Amino acid sequence: MKRALYLSEQAQTSVLPNPMVGALLVRDGEVLGEGFHQEYGGRHAEENALMDCRLKGHDPAGAEMYVTLEPCSFTSRTKHNGPCTEKIISAGIRRVVIARADPNPLVRGRGISALQKAGISVETGIMEEDAGSLNRIYEVLIQQKRPYVHLKAALTMDGFIAALDGSSKWISCPESRRRVMSFRRESDAVAVGRGTWEADNPSLTVRDDAGREQEGHQPEKIILSHREGPLKNQLEQMRSRGIHRLLVEGGSGIFNAFFRSGLWDRLTVFQSPDFLGRGIPFCGDLGIGNMNQKVVLQDQESRLCGRDTEINGYREAVGCLQV
Repeated sequence: MKRALYLSEQAQTSVLPNPMVGALLVRDGEVLGEGFHQEYGGRHAEENALMDCRLKGHDPAGAEMYVTLEPCSFTSRTKHNGPCTEKIISAGIRRVVIARADPNPLVRGRGISALQKAGISVETGIMEEDAGSLNRIYEVLIQQKRPYVHLKAALTMDGFIAALDGSSKWISCPESRRRVMSFRRESDAVAVGRGTWEADNPSLTVRDDAGREQEGHQPEKIILSHREGPLKNQLEQMRSRGIHRLLVEGGSGIFNAFFRSGLWDRLTVFQSPDFLGRGIPFCGDLGIGNMNQKVVLQDQESRLCGRDTEINGYREAVGCLQV
């Protein structure tokens, strides 16, 4: 399963809004074939593993399949591929080991059931949390019908994102700003609040260390206002336009709106070792009255990034999916 998870990671940016999936076939300890879902609309991991097996001169009949996500079991007018369960059954696979059930209600549990009804032994939950971590974006897209929201902020040691005059360049160090460029590169759109846009006129583009705009993918620029209706509606409209990964870079009012609504998924904070004493706070009043109500980052990690501390965490921890 570790190998299958590794395979799935080879298509991190090319399969959305589909999940990353890896699969391999094994018999008597020998790997017969392997594959992964390479691009949106392309063959699924299970089919690629079966093709690889046959191209290598092996018969998959009687083999075991290890796959990181429950095989799909339905057809639809918009679906590019037929059910993987049918391909597995027709190939004569005797056992399927699945890391994680598919959160898609059209598949969840049905793929497992279809395999079992065909007499195939099925085992689930092997390295499930690892598989869930890889597909956090997919799970938000399929379950919440909105983009995956990544909040990013640069803070002083005492928690301010800007001085009282609104200036914020540069709270973070060059190494942290380089990390932000990688976040933008991985996003379909970058959003800021109207106040931040008017005060800073940020480029929101992917640039090199010299400040030159890089060729290739550039995220769409979006200006948000927490006064223009529910964030939920704005996010749903983005999702309908094909925006799957949204990076939100401020300011204080926008961060406050996302935290209060719960419509966020990942938070990255770059905390500098500098102090302002007074300034514009990170997210303002969240209406929290006691410690039991505090926002707690899940699956949190910290590391040094130049002279800054980079803190990464998630709104929800990866849990097991009940089938």
